[in-house]
Amino acid sequence: MTQQASIITRLVLKSGVVKTEKQASYVLLGFALILFATSVFLIADFFPKKQKIIKYERYEDLPADIRAEVSRELFESYRPSK
Repeated sequence: MTQQASIITRLVLKSGVVKTEKQASYVLLGFALILFATSVFLIADFFPKKQKIIKYERYEDLPADIRAEVSRELFESYRPSK
């Protein structure tokens, strides 16, 4: 008993990209895997990433670009009390 090819398999065969049903099945499987990987990538990109908090003990330890934007007084006001 032979099994009839699905509609989408027949469409792939009609396109002329492949010659046999088995090849069409592999093409569709590859396409499904690519769609799955793209979905995982997009979903993973949707969720925010945790930011690493870096604590600086002294004003002088701040990187120069941050030090240019933050005054010493502001830095001192946010330092935790010991």
